[in-house]
Amino acid sequence: MPSPRLQQFERHAFDAALQQNGSQAYEKNTGRKEFEDKFEQLFTSLLDQNGKHIKKQFLRIRECPCCAAKGNFTRQFIKFQIPIVSCNTCKMVFASPCLSSAGEEHLLEDTSVWTDEHISFLTSPTYEKYAKLRYGYELSIVETFCSDEKGNHLDIGSGTGLMIEMAEKFHWDSYGIEPNAISNQIAQKKGLRVKQGWFPQDRFEGVSFDLVTMIDVLEHIADVDGFLKATHRSTKPGKLLFIQVPNLHSLCLQLSGPDHHSNNGLFHVNYFSAETLKAIVEKAGFRHLHTESILTEMSIISQYTNAQIQQKLDVLNSNLTAANLTADAILDHMLGYKLIAIFQKV
Repeated sequence: MPSPRLQQFERHAFDAALQQNGSQAYEKNTGRKEFEDKFEQLFTSLLDQNGKHIKKQFLRIRECPCCAAKGNFTRQFIKFQIPIVSCNTCKMVFASPCLSSAGEEHLLEDTSVWTDEHISFLTSPTYEKYAKLRYGYELSIVETFCSDEKGNHLDIGSGTGLMIEMAEKFHWDSYGIEPNAISNQIAQKKGLRVKQGWFPQDRFEGVSFDLVTMIDVLEHIADVDGFLKATHRSTKPGKLLFIQVPNLHSLCLQLSGPDHHSNNGLFHVNYFSAETLKAIVEKAGFRHLHTESILTEMSIISQYTNAQIQQKLDVLNSNLTAANLTADAILDHMLGYKLIAIFQKV
């Protein structure tokens, strides 16, 4: 019998693709399309004076963030001149080269290009509605792995504070760190305990945590190993880490290909499968407890023919068929748009 929490926050309740008008209506109501359209302007601002190539100082070569292999990679596709490669040793998919610190700082300084649309997206009633339902579901899953007694919670990349608001309803004592000044100001005006900055450089000194959450954060981090080891140091022994990332093996992403907004080499430098996420987090000193997929993106999948869907299911080595593809089947077979995973510090 599901817990009362899980009955309240059912896994399809926050899936906009399963609502009457699907993902397209979600993008319209949240303003996500306008936000995504700004990426082309951001890319252009990185180019040299001839407008042909990203400036060299804005790029850096990476080794594999999972196994540290160097150069033994197979190119998967290119987006915004950033090659997305697969490691031939461990199958991790990542951007190399990716933006250097100078390139990242350049994009963050150019806030006039994207901040208004980004904040409009994050504060739209539609986004907030579905985000809070999703966070409720995710915290319900966390509850199945912890005792009734709650403690300190850190949300890395806390945005406008929606996860913190929900975590406090679950009786966590929550803190947040957020790099975007405007998002952070919105959270502060709500009376939430947040600070502007970049983890792990910025932190709450003297505080360790019983739960750390990072929602759509790890795909942006070039130094994944260093980031996770810092997270490990901030987590109490035996306590929990919750991660959400885009799912490399989602059916929606496989059908959409490089055109999907998640395949964005400027901001997304890591592309996780369930296996590579587990490997990279365990390497930092955590024990894997649970992984599942969420968000079907069914309304996007339904735009493709059965033959196209079946071809991708075969590529993904799924025993599903296009004929028996249901919302539950997509999630149960780890083909949802996002992965959520829970780990324990050892």
